[in-house]
Amino acid sequence: MTFRTFSAACLLALCAVASAAQTPTPTPGPSGRPPGVLKLPARRDTFTLVCRMGGDMIWTTTADFGVMPAQLEGQKVRVPVIISAFEELRFAKSAEQAKPDGSNVLLGTCGFTHRLMNASDPPAVLFQLNRFQIYRSVIRKGGAVVANDTYLASGEFQFSTNQAFSMEVKEFSNYLWQVVEGTHPKPLP
Repeated sequence: MTFRTFSAACLLALCAVASAAQTPTPTPGPSGRPPGVLKLPARRDTFTLVCRMGGDMIWTTTADFGVMPAQLEGQKVRVPVIISAFEELRFAKSAEQAKPDGSNVLLGTCGFTHRLMNASDPPAVLFQLNRFQIYRSVIRKGGAVVANDTYLASGEFQFSTNQAFSMEVKEFSNYLWQVVEGTHPKPLP
């Protein structure tokens, strides 16, 4: 038997002995968990974000358009239709943990009620609009269109400057929070 064969046989014997040995099971402690096992708090999926209108806060409305065939004054035309509409709120991060009533939140800032916002928290929230209207004005002169303007308006978020409001948000991406579906921003007194 060569040294190499002997070494391989010893290694196999050690592996067989190690796998046959049973690891003792620790006896659960008073908490029902084995000693040394910590129970981590449940991960929160939604957070309360408190904001105050004003400052350098920016609201942007974005519409995702599609095209639909239609007939207008006897002519076949392609009409733009809104598939979905979103509003995005960009804000400065509050330097302190927000109080639930928003009393310590400065103009143009937002903060969490459960912790400070950190460097990796995105400074923006995305809202999917459920109610919106399209306004279109067409000015005709002598049968020709001389002016045409279309814009989108939403009646969902109407807060005045200095108004504090809160909303339930969840992480949407590394760049945005998203308002939790079925909820909407609420004005605070």
